[in-house]
Order: sequence, then C-alpha cells, then structure tokens
Amino acid sequence: MNEWINVEDRLPEENVCVLVVVKIRDRISVDTDRIYRGVWFSYGKFGYKQEGYVTHWMPFPAPPEDN
Repeated sequence: MNEWINVEDRLPEENVCVLVVVKIRDRISVDTDRIYRGVWFSYGKFGYKQEGYVTHWMPFPAPPEDN
C-alpha cells in the first residue's frame, strides 16, 4: 500500500505532523515534519530541509489496536 502524496499535488493540513520523503543530492531519506503558515516548519523554507528538499508526504499510520 503506497500512500505517499507528491508535494506538487497537495500539501498536508497546517501544523499536523506527517512523514516526509527528503531528497538530499542523490540520496533519499524519510523524516517527520509539518507545514506551518505554508512552509515546512522545521527549516522555514517551503519544500526544503537542510540542503535537500521534500518531495512527498503521508499521514502517520494508525497505531496498532490492542487485542
């Protein structure tokens, strides 16, 4: 199941933590972040984290249910 959303298609709601895919040069990593006032909260510039940039995001998965 692939629920990644391209940042060019849609951004998450403001001030909600999400998982993000960050491309740094030729490397891809997954991190957490949030949008606040239209910018990625952690680094203050839309779509950018450190020297890389956010390409995709997805909501956190639901926590496991107690059985």
